[in-house]
Amino acid sequence: MTRDDIMKKLIYNQNQIGNIRTTINEQESQIENLEGLRNSFNRLLYDFNYKHNMQNARISDINNMSYINSKIVSSYTSAMHGVVNGSEYRKACNEIYRSIDKVNSQIRKLQNQISNNYSSIKRFSCNIDYLNNQMRYVGK
Repeated sequence: MTRDDIMKKLIYNQNQIGNIRTTINEQESQIENLEGLRNSFNRLLYDFNYKHNMQNARISDINNMSYINSKIVSSYTSAMHGVVNGSEYRKACNEIYRSIDKVNSQIRKLQNQISNNYSSIKRFSCNIDYLNNQMRYVGK
């Protein structure tokens, strides 16, 4: 291998490392954005559950009003309990949880890609070390 061949390979390996580092920076930025999205979903879930608990407390308060006709109160609170705790509520919660799971999955995928990219950088760095060692012997 000539000195020029080694230099070309050195430049190639250095460029590859630079490209991979750029990719890692982009992936880390994507992770930050996904973490922000996950935090938004978690806040939404917290707010949703807080309001749900408040509605249940109001229904319970109405149910405890002994001075109102108990048959009417019982009928009303039973219907409201179905509305507040029914399938629409569970469906909405499940969708939020599903969205959080999708975001977490994307974050893990990006983290694995970053890990693989660091392994590639290490491989290219070893190539550079080898080529630098070869350069010492070609010149002599």
